[in-house]
Amino acid sequence: MHTAQEIGIDDFQAQRSPDGMYRTTPLAGLWTHTKGGFYHDGRFATLLDVVNHYNTFFGLGLTEQEKADLVEFLKSLPSADNKDWTDGWWNPSESGWGVSVLDQNDVFFNVLYLYDQDGKPVWYSVSAFPIGTNSSGYSIYQGDLYYTTGPEFGGPYNPQNVTYQKVGTLTFSPSTTDDAQLSYSVNGTNVSKQVERFIFH
Repeated sequence: MHTAQEIGIDDFQAQRSPDGMYRTTPLAGLWTHTKGGFYHDGRFATLLDVVNHYNTFFGLGLTEQEKADLVEFLKSLPSADNKDWTDGWWNPSESGWGVSVLDQNDVFFNVLYLYDQDGKPVWYSVSAFPIGTNSSGYSIYQGDLYYTTGPEFGGPYNPQNVTYQKVGTLTFSPSTTDDAQLSYSVNGTNVSKQVERFIFH
């Protein structure tokens, strides 16, 4: 976690997060980011742009060759398990709920869509990071689960109306490339389910 001042950029996106800070993307698996769009808002199109930013901000004095070598080194770092878990995941025996997974460079953004105690639809979100490796050899991802509210979709957007409330944690542990154990807690209620990729037929 870093403040905007620590990494030399504005704090616009950081102020929209619950802690007002930026999460640093793990270096592993940067080779998968072939379309650029580095940083929280995609402001840097290439890894070299990122290196140039830090070279200037920290006054590193890197030569062009050193910068090129650093870019190639970063591109050579493999992801934790060389898998892309991006997909819709569900339990086919329990149609009606599921979790969407966006996997970028070993960082997950998950949206969990469920029904609450009154049978009304509700969704939670989480940014999850590798915390270790399971017995199947895959990374285990975990992060804090949040309930978010905001302005009504048909009206003007006011960021001051966006609220975040931490309700628990979520853990995603793949057992195969198409199956995983999903565990989460919401306000003290713990749930653990087997999920699999949703396949359109």
